[in-house]
Amino acid sequence: MKCLETRRQHGCLKMRRYEKDNGRRVKTMEIPWTLWLRARSNVMAGLQGYEKTEAARDRIAQVKVLLAEGNKSAYIAAVIGVTPQRVRQIKARSKEIGK
Repeated sequence: MKCLETRRQHGCLKMRRYEKDNGRRVKTMEIPWTLWLRARSNVMAGLQGYEKTEAARDRIAQVKVLLAEGNKSAYIAAVIGVTPQRVRQIKARSKEIGK
């Protein structure tokens, strides 16, 4: 991952933007330890959902890269581990957004 930007937000908070190896960009927030101790239980409760969502977003990014290379839906589905229908769905949504 490559850090694209670091900003200070509201005094003691730092926001960072990263670009992952697959080209997807993510934002993070660095918080002070004392604030983390107060927020930890809520964050930990949502961690599993966050990890699943990030994995899904990474798969979508991989599908888009393979589609841009001109690969067929069946091949992409086999390589990434999704259904051909899901590949076609991602392709259709990409075209809608591109309009």
